[in-house]
Amino acid sequence: MTTTHNPVSAPLAAHAPVAHALNSVEQTVSHATTAAADHVNQSLHTLVHEVSPALSRMAEQVANLSRQGVQAVQSGGHQLSDKVHHASDSTVGYIRSEPVKSVLMAAVVGATLVTVFNLLSRPHHPHH
Repeated sequence: MTTTHNPVSAPLAAHAPVAHALNSVEQTVSHATTAAADHVNQSLHTLVHEVSPALSRMAEQVANLSRQGVQAVQSGGHQLSDKVHHASDSTVGYIRSEPVKSVLMAAVVGATLVTVFNLLSRPHHPHH
């Protein structure tokens, strides 16, 4: 029995291990890509479920702080208005009960303001 050596089948037989290796690499890359994509999807899913409630809580806290700030400003405005009104009423009462003293105090305050204004508005020249 003589075996004929087929010249075409020899090169094909030599390429079989290379083809097998390439097929194996392709499968490995495919599995690694799928695993990486699954990992990324799972990580994003986890991130969305963990971060979303935290962001909602933060937004709610910011809204609450904003409301508290507005209420504090309104309350401060009302208190200031009440104090100004009370001071005005007290001043009017004092002027009615002590008209001479009130006029003298107003004159002293006015003179003091004029003096301070004149001092501040004068040009300052260094003494030689």
